[in-house]
Amino acid sequence: MEQTSATPLTVTSGVLSSFSGFMSQVYGWMTAGLLITAIVAYLVTHFEAFIWVYNPTIFLLILILELGIVIGISAFAHKLNPLIAGGLFLLYALINGVFFGAVVFAYTEASVFLAFAATAGTFMLMSAYGLLTKADLTSWGNLAFMGLAGLLFGLLLNIFFASDTFSWILTFVGIAIFIVLIAYDTQKLKQYAQIAESQGAGASYAIRGALALYLDFVNLFIRLLSIFGRRK
Repeated sequence: MEQTSATPLTVTSGVLSSFSGFMSQVYGWMTAGLLITAIVAYLVTHFEAFIWVYNPTIFLLILILELGIVIGISAFAHKLNPLIAGGLFLLYALINGVFFGAVVFAYTEASVFLAFAATAGTFMLMSAYGLLTKADLTSWGNLAFMGLAGLLFGLLLNIFFASDTFSWILTFVGIAIFIVLIAYDTQKLKQYAQIAESQGAGASYAIRGALALYLDFVNLFIRLLSIFGRRK
């Protein structure tokens, strides 16, 4: 994964047209992924035929499969056929819908919608900032990634201690981390667009960018749901 800083695009009509097309692909894939996740989550929570997904063994297999797909797309999307990369992304979104079905099942629909609205509003604001700011967000992105590693460690640690106070701290830390990552990953799309144009791999890099923003969105949603969510 390229680690060079995202540099501003030279403003010419050709570049702007190419970048606009690239961004349309990114947000199009991301929207499709979120829509599939939402539909599957709805089916899981409203139809008893899907109750099998709550089996702990199946749930663990789902998480392992999700992790494998994310690593595969993040590392090799630019080398994969766009149809394969797109299929893997949509498969991930579908499988993630099963996970989200189990998560949102415990909350009222009104509170789930409130958390989604808060997530969507925050995402649009920070994505716009990442796209429009002239500041280089690379250092902030690196700090967020280090914070993400610490967050994962904290979550694992809290499995054993089960501290409500520590859980709340991790929730707010997670919100801060993913807010920063939304802006950082959006700015990095400028870099992806330039690489994609030079390599003729626009679709593959668009899917890679869509996955990054999709992950930022759903992780922020999970944490805001823990704040706004109301148990049934």
